[in-house]
Amino acid sequence: MVIWSIIHAHTRDKRQAEQDRTKWEEWIMAQVKHNSAEALTNMQDKLDDLQRDFDNLSHEKEHMAQQYEQQISTLRRANTILRQENDKYHAKYGNL
Repeated sequence: MVIWSIIHAHTRDKRQAEQDRTKWEEWIMAQVKHNSAEALTNMQDKLDDLQRDFDNLSHEKEHMAQQYEQQISTLRRANTILRQENDKYHAKYGNL
């Protein structure tokens, strides 16, 4: 009877240890999944913010490029007018 009690207690302890280990593993896995999902959500939010910032900067760049093109076009027209005036001056007065 004593041997049976020892074997029974050992088996019960072993079974309880296995149940405890299983419960801890499940809890740890649940925490890891929760933390991973939270981290993924945070990273996705940051990615969305960065994409929004990139889109805004791209729009600003395009706007600035259009302004510079307009300024260059205006300067080229002014330069053409000045060259024409210079050519007229040289035609009229020659090279001094």
